[in-house]
Amino acid sequence: FTRMGTFNAFYIRKQATDEATKAAIARLYPDADIQILPEFVGAILSSDDLDFGLKEQELKNISASLKTDLIFVLYQTTAGSFIFHHWRDGEQLRALWYGCASEGTWERAEGQAEPWEGQEFWDREALDGVLEHAETEAERRKLRRLWKDKVIRKGQTEPGVSSEDAVRAVMEHYDLFSNDVMSPTKSDTQTGKRGIIEGFYKGGCGCLGVILLIIAFIVFAIIGIVTIVKNLI
Repeated sequence: FTRMGTFNAFYIRKQATDEATKAAIARLYPDADIQILPEFVGAILSSDDLDFGLKEQELKNISASLKTDLIFVLYQTTAGSFIFHHWRDGEQLRALWYGCASEGTWERAEGQAEPWEGQEFWDREALDGVLEHAETEAERRKLRRLWKDKVIRKGQTEPGVSSEDAVRAVMEHYDLFSNDVMSPTKSDTQTGKRGIIEGFYKGGCGCLGVILLIIAFIVFAIIGIVTIVKNLI
């Protein structure tokens, strides 16, 4: 999971054995990067494989055949696009498409809103931002009503979305991060601290050697100066 570029993946909640789940993935996506998580098996797809129209029925069928949840997420920062799908036993629970064909526009909003959407799309800070740019009182009333109802509709432009932040919110809610694909928050708190410690041990000896050389140079310089002064006296 990166903060720039493209992220394209789906996650199957464990129901069958991991091997059966991996086999189901491999039949359709043999080149997918498989990740075993505590509750899900993930499949990270190529950043070039963006034709989701072909994937939708395939992923729905996987969910139905394994009788479990399947979550698909995609973002592309260059286009600002975001896609989220959630199936359970082949039934679509939620589908969200934003900025895929028309920049800054919701193109699909189907099913029931999920818990992660509230904080990601409808927080007070986001409302204050759109109210600040509203030109009329009527527009401000419309925005306040939209934030109160918290309903995303096809064709509307609000709420605006940061595509990578939306995917991160999904992954944090469902605990879909692995050691290799981390959110910025987890990376900072876990690998960041470990990196500092490892860097200390790996680079500490080199740094200490340089410091000792500098100290030795200063000591010899002082001795030389003292010797010269004594000779002059």
